[in-house]
Order: sequence, then C-alpha cells, then structure tokens
Amino acid sequence: MKYFLLIGENLAILDLLGVSKSYESQQILNEIDFFINKGERICIIGKNGGGKSTLMKIINGTLEFDEGRRIVQNGIKVEMLSQSPSFSKDISVKDAIEEELSELKSAKIEYDKLSKQLENDFNNKELLKRHEELTNYLDLHSAWNLDDKIERVLLQFGLKSLENRLVTLLSGGEQRRVTLAGLILKKPDILLLDEPTNHLDVYMVEFLEEMLLKEKFTLVFISHDRYFIDNIATKTIEIDNCKLRTFNGGYEKYLIEKGVSEEMINKLDLFGISSIANIIGCIKMAKYYEMDSSKVLFTVATDSMEMYKSRVKEELEDRGEFSHEEAAVVYNRDLMGIGIDNMMEMTYYDKKRMHNLKYFTWIEQQGKTVEELDAQWYDDNYWKDQFGKVNEWDEKITEFNRKTGLLKKYE
Repeated sequence: MKYFLLIGENLAILDLLGVSKSYESQQILNEIDFFINKGERICIIGKNGGGKSTLMKIINGTLEFDEGRRIVQNGIKVEMLSQSPSFSKDISVKDAIEEELSELKSAKIEYDKLSKQLENDFNNKELLKRHEELTNYLDLHSAWNLDDKIERVLLQFGLKSLENRLVTLLSGGEQRRVTLAGLILKKPDILLLDEPTNHLDVYMVEFLEEMLLKEKFTLVFISHDRYFIDNIATKTIEIDNCKLRTFNGGYEKYLIEKGVSEEMINKLDLFGISSIANIIGCIKMAKYYEMDSSKVLFTVATDSMEMYKSRVKEELEDRGEFSHEEAAVVYNRDLMGIGIDNMMEMTYYDKKRMHNLKYFTWIEQQGKTVEELDAQWYDDNYWKDQFGKVNEWDEKITEFNRKTGLLKKYE
C-alpha cells in the first residue's frame, strides 16, 4: 500500500473546468469552473433545487456530468458524508468507526515496525524513504493517537454509551453521527459535508467546529446554519442561474453584487421588523395566487429600524457583525426561499377571528372602547370617515418620524 504527500499549499488539488449538467430538459449547471485549494473551507449556497447537491456529487466523483473536465491531483481522496449511511448488520458503533480508520491504523503499525528496524539499520535508504512517506502520511491525517481521538469523538458526539450497540439499531440521526465521527477522524484530503449540523446539539456543533479548524481540513460543505458558516467558511460560492458566483466582503457588497442599487441599500433602514413582515406577506401572497409582473400589490412600511436601535445593539454585542456569509444565507433562505407555507384563504368568520385579535392592542394597550372595535367591523361608514383624515394621519406620522430622528436623513 502506498501513501502520498499533498502538493503545495496554494495549488488547486481539484478542478472542475467548463462543467455542465442537466436533468432531462432542466439545466442545473452551465459551463462552471470550480477549484479547491488545500486548506480551503468552501460553503456552497443557493436556492433549494438550484444544484448544490449536484455540484457536491460531481466534486465527489459519484455523478456523471454532460460536458467539461474533473481534474484531481494524484493521490487526492475525496469523501462525502452520506445523508443515508449504510452499515453491516452485525457491526457495533465503535467497530464501525474503527473500520473507517483501518488504512490509517495499518500505516501506524507499519511505521512502528519500520522504526524498530531502523534502530539496527539506520543507513538503509529504502527503509528511510518508506519511513518518511509514512511520517508525512500520518502527519497529514493527524493519525498519531487515534485511540485517544476515538474515545473523545465517541464522548463528544453522544455515542459513548452506545459504543457496543449495533449501528443498525440506532436512529437515523445517531447513525449519521457515527459516519461523521469516522470521517473527521479519517480526515480525507477533501471532505464533503451536506448539512453537517443536522442531528447535532449545540455542544456537538462546537466540537465539530473545533475539529475542522484545529485539524486544518480541506472542506466543501452545504449548510443553512449561518453561525456554522460564519465560523468555518473561508469562501462562499453561490449557485445562481446555473452559474457559480464567489462573494467577498460584507452585507452591503453582497447586495450590490446581487444587483440591488446603492440608493436602495441606503434606504433599507426605513424598514423595521413590522415593515419587513408586511413585505414578506406580500411576497407570500403573490406566490400563493401565482401573480406575475402584470400584477401590483401595495403594502406599508409601518416602522423603521430607528425603532430598534437598542435591539440592534444587543444583537451586535451578542452575535458580532453580520457577516458576508450570513447575508448570503439569509438572502437565499429568508428571501429567495419564501414559500406559501402558513397561509390560508379566510372565510367570513376566519376574518372576524383575526379582527378580534385587535382587542389586546386596540383596547388594552391604547384604551379604546369595545364599541369602536365593533364599529370597525359592522359600521360601513367607519372606515369612510377614517379615510377622510388622511392629512391628519400624515401630520402625525411626520411628527413621530421627526421625534425618532428618522427625518434628519431625508429632509
């Protein structure tokens, strides 16, 4: 068995050149170029169904593509965390992990044997060369104290109490942790992880982050966990309209590169939490009724971020600055990923039920009367009278905005 040393730090160890992939008539990837350098940790983001898993499988070498080339440097091994791992029916948890490490353990046994031989034959060039190869290989995979590492991973991934149990008797999430444990101990040259934080609690995620950073993994991963992305990724690549786009910089630069004008970006603080909720509601409604560009929906910006300065300060202190990777995740998950879930077409009594929820804000908070609340529902003239007070409303809104300081930016 031969072992190879990886090439220099700044050279690509895997390239995809001009790769295209379609499923029947649907184009997924179109003449994309992709490369991985040793030590990079690349996060792949994009819309659901946009090609993230397809790209990962092509990188892994398990999916054929239509055009292009996949070039892997000699000796480089790529391994991927399976979403549905399979095991021998009679293998225990600990044995399954150790089975993944059989090649590393064989290398360590051979290294120890050669070390003893060299004590009596230290000028043997052939032995010295093989000894150096094994040293480099074990260094590369951090495989000097595997038994200790196995114990730690079993403990940190909540598998210690299950180590002698048959893997096939575990839950799907537990089986996935067994597979993940074997992979991070094995440390392949390129590790591919699809949603690695699924089925992990917060402490397990922290341990995974520690391992990936400390052991200097070369990694490509998909994740919707923005904190994991922020802590791990050295580069973020988005799949957008069958092409790859690499983003660098902060949130504003990300939006500019996505085509949002600087003028609009400078006015984003006009939208507070309630305003954002109104916009999301419009998007969901447009999707629900399959509206196209010929239709227009109106909503209101009911508040601005001036109302939430103390909350923003708390978030910054708690979570730190909103990173570029977080912006990319939020854009794809919370904006482009908006669906028609949690919606219903309301009957008369559904609408009345919603109206009655105003009791808390209208009566208990603002001190209005039940009679006025009922008038809003039953009296056809109530809202006609209110619409006649538009100028008065505008004056009150302007005065409120002046008090918050918002108008200073736009007067």
